Amino acid sequence: MFGVVLWSNPQERKAVIWCEDHGDLAFYAENDVASFDDLGFDTGDLVQFDIQTDRHLRYAHNPQVVTEGLYLSLSASLERAESTPEQAPQGSAQIIPFRSRQPVAACRGLAEMSEQA
Repeated sequence: MFGVVLWSNPQERKAVIWCEDHGDLAFYAENDVASFDDLGFDTGDLVQFDIQTDRHLRYAHNPQVVTEGLYLSLSASLERAESTPEQAPQGSAQIIPFRSRQPVAACRGLAEMSEQA
């Protein structure tokens, strides 16, 4: 799978990757310090990796950097999109308030009529 690194921390040897299928984010944690340093993950890097799901979490394995810094602005764009409330386009829907069509007394009258029948 391909993805873009949204966040990485070389000291903790971890990264968060946005996946090409737009599903859940993939998490990467490397125990081997040399391997993580060799990868050189940085925000905006396009990476290719194997994916594994465990307990409803996605994990990236065997990542390879395809292109460094290809999507540098993606993380910032996602942050801005999250902080800006989404507005429906003008005229996209007409909201009609719910109102009872019959007064409650009329409903009781219908119930009484059906019981008598």
